[in-house]
Amino acid sequence: MPQTFDAIWKDVKKNQFAPIYLLAGDEPFYIDQLASYLEENALSPSARDFNQFVLYGKDTSIANLLGHAKRYPMLSDRQLVIVKEAQDMQGLDSKDTVRFLEDYIVNPLDSTILVLCFKSTVDERKAWVKAADKKGVYFSSKKLYDNKIPDWIAAYCHDKGVKISPKALQMLTELSVMILNELPMNWRRLS
Repeated sequence: MPQTFDAIWKDVKKNQFAPIYLLAGDEPFYIDQLASYLEENALSPSARDFNQFVLYGKDTSIANLLGHAKRYPMLSDRQLVIVKEAQDMQGLDSKDTVRFLEDYIVNPLDSTILVLCFKSTVDERKAWVKAADKKGVYFSSKKLYDNKIPDWIAAYCHDKGVKISPKALQMLTELSVMILNELPMNWRRLS
């Protein structure tokens, strides 16, 4: 069962990292926020040069990903492997190749933090998704509907310690809805 953003955020803020993070969904804001936090904080600055790998789905395959994930960290207790735009990774449509990913997810290296960032939903019935949910953290980022935007803006401002008037909240909401409804879907994914 997917975990909530707040629960995951509390754990990573306490430096309690899972071996697998499957971040997926139509709303990229939370996926990007979690991935960025892990990228900046999972490893010390001195350990990043040899132990942090940021891969992009179009440029990598499951075999390449597993090659990075199965290696041991150098001069550090752990390593971080992030795959951005993982929905474009080569081999996700092949049962034979996905089996290798599932095998790794079932038995991950304790010294590796693997973060898979999908900017689309994943099929929760697939065995590798179920394994990721069981062995690590699965987060499903649902699209924020127009009627939920005012509450989200108010909560965001509150978290940042900013007071917002009802009129300003209404204006931001109207602007947000207008912009999101006018942008083409492909452009929203790039941001």
